[in-house]
Amino acid sequence: MSQVKGRQELQDTVKKENGTPKEKKSWPKRLLKMGMVPLLLFFSMVIGLSIGYSVLGKMPLSQAFSIETYKHIFDLMFAGT
Repeated sequence: MSQVKGRQELQDTVKKENGTPKEKKSWPKRLLKMGMVPLLLFFSMVIGLSIGYSVLGKMPLSQAFSIETYKHIFDLMFAGT
């Protein structure tokens, strides 16, 4: 562990002597990485919904994306309240 710390200190002093600032990630790359997470979550939700509704539930896939399906589920869940 002390070797790693010593090596890091050596690298820091070399960077300070050379005057090269730390490299910053460019904002388009950072934005792309941040945008990929919600996009992948959305696609995995759609795929899981499709498999669960059509394969496991043996229902037509078109009903999985119908708003009436979710209104019916909501009514079933909150019927007694």
